[in-house]
Amino acid sequence: MIVRKGWISISIILLVILCKVVIGQVDVWIRTGPNDNGSVPAIAPHEAAPDIAIDSPDNGWQLPSPFVLHESAIYGQPNRIYVRVRNLGVNDALNVTVKMYWADHTSGLPWPSAWNFIGQKTVSLISAGGEAIISNITWSPPGIAVRYPCLLAVAECAVDPVSTYSPKDDNNIAQRNITVLPPPPTRPRFSTSIHSGVAIPTGSFADDFGRGWNVLVDGEYHFTSMLSLAAFVGYNRFDSKVAGVDDTYWFNGSLNLRFSQPISMYWSGYIGFGPGVYIPEVGDRELGGNAGLGCDFNRFFPFVFELGADYHWIFDPDIQFVHVHAGVLRRF
Repeated sequence: MIVRKGWISISIILLVILCKVVIGQVDVWIRTGPNDNGSVPAIAPHEAAPDIAIDSPDNGWQLPSPFVLHESAIYGQPNRIYVRVRNLGVNDALNVTVKMYWADHTSGLPWPSAWNFIGQKTVSLISAGGEAIISNITWSPPGIAVRYPCLLAVAECAVDPVSTYSPKDDNNIAQRNITVLPPPPTRPRFSTSIHSGVAIPTGSFADDFGRGWNVLVDGEYHFTSMLSLAAFVGYNRFDSKVAGVDDTYWFNGSLNLRFSQPISMYWSGYIGFGPGVYIPEVGDRELGGNAGLGCDFNRFFPFVFELGADYHWIFDPDIQFVHVHAGVLRRF
């Protein structure tokens, strides 16, 4: 009797060990931050999942391969959610289900009370060491009142279920905080801004002049949430480095095409370029061009705080300078 009980106990222990080994050979994983490598606890941040992406109708539908360019969601319209799911294990993952949820970030995000179910999709196979893209889970944000919602992706299969609903403590879970915009007919199409900063000569121009200061104002028309056309007028002053040579300045008028991309809940980045006309303190106006990049902080929309840097090149004479600036933008 004692021998039988001993064998039963040993069998149970071996069965538990076998189950753990089998489960450990399938590891379904969604990145919850740009530095995430699948380890638990996850490497911070835990709410910027690059494996979750929104494809809004605002800029036309994208192709899901290899992955869509993440956009802000449009409320009241169907937006497509894409999720990239990976398998860190040495065995194939079968019948992996991905469920999507959203929540208002001001709720504190308790599970499950704060989270609203969006939809789910199942992929039949994710090969060992491979990945799959779960495409076209449709979501229509309920309204602009929830301007900064959080998305949660939950991936699991029979041998790798979710253990805790925490992006930090379970690599089956990933969160991405996003921005929701009004639909195009009601979204502000125009914006204006004022900036001030430092004007820095480069190249041979820096031999005679040092850094000064600049002021610029602009008006901008937004074709979509990602594409706009901006007209700038700027004043750029430079301090003389040579005795007997006065300080100088250049006015510039520029027309730039700008491309924007959401980075996180409140931040977006942009790049822009275009031609310009430059008017010196003394002499004729000259042609040139400029290119720039920067980021916008839109927590207090329709007011936006902007940081940027622009490179200017006046063709003849060969004058080059950079201005680094900060400003406030107002959307209308």
